[in-house]
Amino acid sequence: MVVGFDSADDCALKPLMSLAAKWGKRLLIGCIPNEATVDNVWSHFSQFGHVLDVYLSKDVKKICHRGFGFVTFADDSSPAWVA
Repeated sequence: MVVGFDSADDCALKPLMSLAAKWGKRLLIGCIPNEATVDNVWSHFSQFGHVLDVYLSKDVKKICHRGFGFVTFADDSSPAWVA
């Protein structure tokens, strides 16, 4: 029996989405300087492909972001430099 399905046959009808397929368009970016803004990160990564979204994790106690964030590209092949 496949976990999450009533029977093994259900697995053939509803294939599990791999993590690579689900998050393949999103990159985790670390060591972002406190001076950097969403616009700075967006303009930098747009040279590697069409950027859909930039998210910088905010620190509740501070005014600035926490030094990491996510960049979402339009398609999987955009960041050609990522191995």
